[in-house]
Amino acid sequence: MKELQRKHRLRRFLYSAPSVILLFVLTLLVAKGAVALLQKERLSSIQAEAFKKEILALTTREQELKDSIKNLGTEEGIKEEIRKRYSVTEDGEHLAIIVEGRSAATSSDKSTRPWYKKLLAVIIPFYE
Repeated sequence: MKELQRKHRLRRFLYSAPSVILLFVLTLLVAKGAVALLQKERLSSIQAEAFKKEILALTTREQELKDSIKNLGTEEGIKEEIRKRYSVTEDGEHLAIIVEGRSAATSSDKSTRPWYKKLLAVIIPFYE
């Protein structure tokens, strides 16, 4: 009988309002921690992908710079770089700078107006 009463007291304590509320609060805290951990993991994976792309871009840039340095090690490469940067020529050479023709400036053409505005402009001359 005492064993049954002790079990009954334990159940009454476990199912009481304060213990249920305490268990609910603990569950919420654990869930909040899990959600925060998932968010950090997602952010870390996004950052890792961005770093991989940046490493690839920097590796490509490093190779381009190495090629440029190798090219500048030769006399022809130095001359080519000087010509490219400063638009200079050697004796006997001529430099032609080709300028693209300017496109005509666009103005507000009245023919692009809708038909009803054209009709209104005919009926009421000052309507624009």
